[in-house]
Amino acid sequence: MKGIAWAKQNWKKVSAAAAAAVLVCGLYFGLSPVLAQGADSGAVYKEETVSRGNLTVGVTESGSASLETKIVSYPVAVEVEEVYVKAGQRVTAGEALMKVDLAAL
Repeated sequence: MKGIAWAKQNWKKVSAAAAAAVLVCGLYFGLSPVLAQGADSGAVYKEETVSRGNLTVGVTESGSASLETKIVSYPVAVEVEEVYVKAGQRVTAGEALMKVDLAAL
């Protein structure tokens, strides 16, 4: 009987404590997502209007590449008459690269 008497006397305090606990939990769980949106997560979101069509996805990458350079030299001075290849063109071993004037030899 003592417990019931105590509850009847302190019902306002118990109700206020329960209401405060519910309010604190509601604020915490209600405002957490809103406050988290302000944090810089690195993600970028963009809204677009939906339309029917093909989906094209591309990836852009960057890097560096190095090419091997060969210097061609001759023991005699000759004049180049014609060049058969362009810069960046693939060639195979033994393929003619240029025509030289052999009259100066």
